[in-house]
Amino acid sequence: MMKEPGGFRRDYIVHKAHKQGKAPPVEATRSFMDYMYLFDHFAGEDLESEDDSEEEEESPSAVESSGSRRPLLGRSGRRISRAASQIQGTASLSKAFFLLFKAFVGTGVLFLPKAFANGGIVFSSVVALFVAFLSGLSMLLLVKVREEVPGGFGDIGGQLFGPRMKYVILSSIALSQIGFSCAYMIFIAKNLSDMILTISKCQVVVSDQILILVQLVLYIPFSWLRKMNNLSSAALVANIAIFFGLIYIYFTDVSILVTEGPAPLKAFNSESFGLFLGTAFFTFEGIGLVIPIVSSMKEPRKFPQLLTGAMFLIALIFVSMGSLSYAAFGQDVEAVVLLSLPQNAVTQTAQGLYVIAIALTVPLMLFPAIRIVENALFGKKTGKYSIKIKIEKNIFRAVLCVFTAVVAIGGYSNLDNFVALIGALACIPLAFIFPALFHLKALATKPWVRAGDIALLIFGVAVMIFVTINTLATWGAHPTKDKCA
Repeated sequence: MMKEPGGFRRDYIVHKAHKQGKAPPVEATRSFMDYMYLFDHFAGEDLESEDDSEEEEESPSAVESSGSRRPLLGRSGRRISRAASQIQGTASLSKAFFLLFKAFVGTGVLFLPKAFANGGIVFSSVVALFVAFLSGLSMLLLVKVREEVPGGFGDIGGQLFGPRMKYVILSSIALSQIGFSCAYMIFIAKNLSDMILTISKCQVVVSDQILILVQLVLYIPFSWLRKMNNLSSAALVANIAIFFGLIYIYFTDVSILVTEGPAPLKAFNSESFGLFLGTAFFTFEGIGLVIPIVSSMKEPRKFPQLLTGAMFLIALIFVSMGSLSYAAFGQDVEAVVLLSLPQNAVTQTAQGLYVIAIALTVPLMLFPAIRIVENALFGKKTGKYSIKIKIEKNIFRAVLCVFTAVVAIGGYSNLDNFVALIGALACIPLAFIFPALFHLKALATKPWVRAGDIALLIFGVAVMIFVTINTLATWGAHPTKDKCA
């Protein structure tokens, strides 16, 4: 095992488990420990907490003396964002492909059927493929810039445009992760409400505020964890549940289309296509994990080919899910497609599994935001040796969880608008505007390259403004349906 990628780290974990009288993690869990490790370095930033009393990382000398390879993400001091460009990862192409695929496929895909209804099936399919292409292009631009300007996402912006740009980028990352978490909390609340109404035959009604706030019982304790690999087993369970849910939705869509035929469809919906745009950007946003994934690769030069294949598969899943579910349920499809499925035991099981999956995902989504804001507030203060500072940090983390829940309550009744707004304000700058701006500043020497960067920059700004205005203008125009009416 010591000669495998990440062998030393895994060997340490196995020996530690034996020492504590526990079974060592199985191979599948190890893969998810690697995935959790990426969130400690989200967007290439060093987000690991110094508060742990136990240091689990091996020293470089220990690695060299063992004759083994380094962990999935090598370490060179505490600041990986500064040293990442000099670090050789150990992840195989298949593992990197899995990590990239996992960065995109989650809850966002369940918002696409309603988004396709908002945009129309032809318009939405074409634009979704275009957004996938632009997202992949922007990721490659960021990777190329990082080859010349080492560091994390924020560090690159700071070196090219000054410290204020770094704060803008980190703020955008924190905003996007909080936005994702809000959308996920709404998703959970809507599914719980639907399950309660179905099981009780509309005799028990629980308010949306309570269904969102009760989730804090889980999220606040999870937010106090200092290392994301503590969530590796939870992530494994979550992804199994998500996989089951997607397969069931595909099966149901095809069954309805075969037995009943397609519902009335619109090729282009001129009234609400702006909501589709925002949701598409929300769904295809995954640039935060690109830098750590590239750093993790044994052969980073092959990332462009890897990204091309991954984005093709991801786009295929997204377009097929959106178009099939829209064709099956028509304009009446719910903002969360699970709510449109036939009410039976299998559907309720799928809903329950997805609720568990997303509940275990929310702490992961919040972690980068927590660490970014925490670093800004506390600086280098650590709770490793000060219980007072650790308590203060825990209070802050709890407050941020409560704030996220309050925002989620505000967006509950307009989920499709809320998701589109997050896509416009948080995802578009990270996915398109910043990479184009960086590439224009650092590498665009030829006129046609500069023209391409400027075009992408203008596109990002224009679409962000349009979708934001359109989303706010249509806020409340589509009231939530009463299941028991």
